[in-house]
Order: sequence, then structure tokens, then C-alpha cells
Amino acid sequence: MSAKHQISGYLPDERPPFWKLFLYALQQVIVMFPATIAVALLTGFHVSTTIFASGLATVCFILVTGRKLPLYYGSSFSYLPAIAGLMASEALSGYSLNEKIAVAQFGIVMSGFVSIAAGLIVNR
Repeated sequence: MSAKHQISGYLPDERPPFWKLFLYALQQVIVMFPATIAVALLTGFHVSTTIFASGLATVCFILVTGRKLPLYYGSSFSYLPAIAGLMASEALSGYSLNEKIAVAQFGIVMSGFVSIAAGLIVNR
């Protein structure tokens, strides 16, 4: 007796029916949107700015990859320890909260540029 294996999922060049596509998109919103907001609230960043940057990064990624890899770029919890250390740092004790947030955001943007550079080097 041979058992028929049913594969669940889609390859990048396949497209699910519209109703499944809608459900997958809804699942992504339910999973990723609260996490994006949680990071903004925990770090003191503006929620609207975080959502805008997340959307902009997602659109840029989709355009650069030619829609071959459908990913959502949301906030990362990996930066929280660094931001917490920065906020508690005695070296920045004279800075206001907004100035500390600006320093943290600068560091996050610079780490993005390092990631881009690493990707270009690896892609060679």
C-alpha cells in the first residue's frame, strides 16, 4: 500500500487562490502588527514612525527582489537590550529622552547599512 503524501504550501513561483492569499495576509497582519507596535511602545519610539518605516522597508525590499520573496520587515526585538543600555548610560545622562531616542535610531540605521554592505560583499 502506498500512502499519498499531500504537500501543504506554495513555492515562490506559485500563486494560491485569492481567498487563501487573503487569509495568509490576514495571518501576517495578526502576527506581525502587534509585535511592531510592542517594540515601538517598549522603546519609546513613535508608533506611527515605526509603522511607516516598516512599510517603507517592506515595499523597498519587494521592489528590489522583484516580488520573488514576500517578506514583511517589522521591528526587531533584538535591539531592545542595546537601547535599554543606551537609555541607562551615564555618558548620556545629560541628554533628553528625544535626544537618546535619536541616538538609538541612528545606531539602528547604521546597523542596517552594515547589513546591506555585508549582503553586497557576500553576493559577490
